[in-house]
Amino acid sequence: MSNNKTLLQERTKRITDAIELRPSDRVPTMAFLDSFAVMYTRSKMSTFSTKVFHTTDVMLKTFQDFPGFDATEYSFYSPRIVAASFLSKIKLAGRDLEEGAPWQIDEQEMLTHDDYDLILKLGWVKFRDKYWKERVGFTKFDLLKTVVGGMRGAWKFKKAGILTFSDIVWLPPNEALMGGRSMGKFMSDLYRMPDKVQAVMDLIYEESIVDLKKQIKMAKPFAVFVGAARGGSSLMSPKLWNRFIWPYLLKAVDEITKCGVYVNLHCDGDWSRDVMRFREFPTKKCVWACDGTSDIYAVKSALEGHMCIKGDVPPSLLSVGTPDEVYNYTKNLINNFRDTGFILAPGCTIPTNAKVENIKAMLAAASA
Repeated sequence: MSNNKTLLQERTKRITDAIELRPSDRVPTMAFLDSFAVMYTRSKMSTFSTKVFHTTDVMLKTFQDFPGFDATEYSFYSPRIVAASFLSKIKLAGRDLEEGAPWQIDEQEMLTHDDYDLILKLGWVKFRDKYWKERVGFTKFDLLKTVVGGMRGAWKFKKAGILTFSDIVWLPPNEALMGGRSMGKFMSDLYRMPDKVQAVMDLIYEESIVDLKKQIKMAKPFAVFVGAARGGSSLMSPKLWNRFIWPYLLKAVDEITKCGVYVNLHCDGDWSRDVMRFREFPTKKCVWACDGTSDIYAVKSALEGHMCIKGDVPPSLLSVGTPDEVYNYTKNLINNFRDTGFILAPGCTIPTNAKVENIKAMLAAASA
């Protein structure tokens, strides 16, 4: 236990140094081992998709077999949280899909035009809780049980000497509405009824930030995961982006950092057009995580000296590449980013079918 405590301190310092743009003994490493851990441990995807405590045990076993990782993105996983976040149903292995298949968001139009008025009448939290129960199929109490699982997971990872980076998640208002309305319908709403959509998004933001602050106070996370999947520059015109995406991100990051925790900006998609805007965020408080779509070198050019960058070993390379290709790609990343505030990680997550020897090659490059 004492050795694990020392190891946790070393790993936490390594990650902290990267975020605050200080030199460290080596480049820190991080990953999210969810569905890959299922395949690696030969577990059942159906069990992993429904049993929160089980997810921690499977993920922790996998991390312990790859000791080169300093941190895990999360200490547990629950598709139910994904469903809750995107106001969508989820297809699961053993129920809707064959055993071994990763979960899938079943996105369809479940949120209607009339629901915008209902949200404004009831308030976001009251509407959301009712929506979960009646349309998605679970209650707020079900989610609270999942949160308990997450707290247990964070304790187990910490005891094992592994830093849990960001168990608490916050999503901008557009993410829930895009999921519930479906992306196409939501984009149409931005043109047909922009003022009403903005009023709803303002309400979602205000109530969700209050809830987020309560979670931060209770759980005291190292960082908050801010998922910005569908707010990327490539999906919206500058006019829409500056009205419906950026203001909420900017305000949320400010509120989170005021709580004394870091921000893990999970920037799926292509943000190239607007990446310079991230210099408006507090310096040395955020991590900009690439998923392989934005050019990580362009991100470096824009944010160097202001914000840590995380990435960006492609999932495709981990799946179908050779160990030499992975090692060389990783080593090139490290050589270019080592002294600029950098955390080595796969782009987004390690895929289900990643090769074990490729993960080892990535970690070997970090320790060389």
